[in-house]
Amino acid sequence: MPVQKFTVLRYLSLAVDLPRRSKRLAGKDPVSETASSLDIPVPAPRPQQIPHQLSGPSSAPGKHTQQLVEQRHREQDGLATCPSISQTTKNIGWSLLQRVAGFQHADQVEATVLSPISVLIAVSMLAGAADSHRRSQLQQKLGVGEGLETHVSALYADLAPLAKQDIISLANAVFVDQSVEIATKYKKYLEAFQAQSWQFPSLADSVKDINSWISQNTLGRITDLLSSRALRKRHVVLANATAFRGTWKTKFNRGNTVLEHPFHLENGSIRAAEMMFLYKEYVETASSSDYTAVRVPYATESDSSPAALVAWLPNPGITIRSLLEQLSTTQSEGPSFRRRKLTKFGFPKFETRSKVSLMDELAGLGFPIKGNYPEMGSGPTEVTAISHEASIKVDEEGAEAAAATVVMVARKRSTVVSEEVLDEKRSVPTAQNNTEPTPPTCNLDLTNFSMSSDLINLQAEQHSQEDNVVT
Repeated sequence: MPVQKFTVLRYLSLAVDLPRRSKRLAGKDPVSETASSLDIPVPAPRPQQIPHQLSGPSSAPGKHTQQLVEQRHREQDGLATCPSISQTTKNIGWSLLQRVAGFQHADQVEATVLSPISVLIAVSMLAGAADSHRRSQLQQKLGVGEGLETHVSALYADLAPLAKQDIISLANAVFVDQSVEIATKYKKYLEAFQAQSWQFPSLADSVKDINSWISQNTLGRITDLLSSRALRKRHVVLANATAFRGTWKTKFNRGNTVLEHPFHLENGSIRAAEMMFLYKEYVETASSSDYTAVRVPYATESDSSPAALVAWLPNPGITIRSLLEQLSTTQSEGPSFRRRKLTKFGFPKFETRSKVSLMDELAGLGFPIKGNYPEMGSGPTEVTAISHEASIKVDEEGAEAAAATVVMVARKRSTVVSEEVLDEKRSVPTAQNNTEPTPPTCNLDLTNFSMSSDLINLQAEQHSQEDNVVT
């Protein structure tokens, strides 16, 4: 009996196919990797605006927001198409994964999970506060020539069918201290992101409230992304929270799960891992000269809002590093999956998380993050840190994932030169830069969650006569 083993899988993405009716973002791209969460607003001492964000129908704010998003979707239906932002999200996700996982320095790395869509939405929120030149540069990196907020609104509309089913949601917020007055123009820009606005006497003293907001918008999976130290002398925090909760279309039987199944690593070693199995079921697969991929669909109300987990396996002789480099530059629509009836299909059961600082990683990808953001309001400002945390759990029932990205902003102080009348009894003054140093951040896909891991393994066994391909 021929045996086909999908081993040493080191990359995983949660993928949500955007509805093909979209003329702006989905375009010809049938697979867009997406993740988000159920939306539960958290009370804050000093709210400035009514909370509202993309959410499922279980909440009143979600219903109201849903109507607004669908209205914008209809009103903007005649706009010029720009499918590149969806492809840009995926490509940047692969590139970020390489950098965050450390593939620049080694082929063997620890498990890493991140959400490119969470990162890019947070950066998009920041772009609206930049000067015209920097904003143009950021929009180009995001795959948009102009009208970034319009494309974000369209993205929300494309995700609305899944939000209605309580599968996904997005939440955005801006937290400011009492010394900051957000500029009216920037407030208008943030409306496209459906961002909540909170004001506190001090962000550092209100870290529990901010972390609570993040936790309640990430299914409770991310609880302590920020610390008081990280927020000390910070005046503005832009935050995105995404999450995803999906149930497999075909669930794995818990009785078939093997607690200690051999797991083959890229370096040839073997370790034990929990493995789930399906028997004599159809599985969507795709292959090329460099990889084999599987698509495991989630249960949705209709084919108009498909969602699936997509896992990638490099072929023998292809390293994870080279595969990620290839995927980060591809402009294709993605793999063409076919249904194949497999005698035995195995997929790992796992849970993992990552917490990282992204300032240097984004700069390494050419994002001009550092600098002044004059449109934010209350004087010159600068980004001091960008922190990201993502978490994923995969079991027999389905997958649950969440991510949060925060952009921390401080008031920028200009360089001051002291001038004094000198005499021989006094020391010579020097020019003094009063810009505050940036303290270290905490230890540190909606559309995808990317993961590099030594703890993922796919295994499929099939009879050559029973291997049926259905197009």
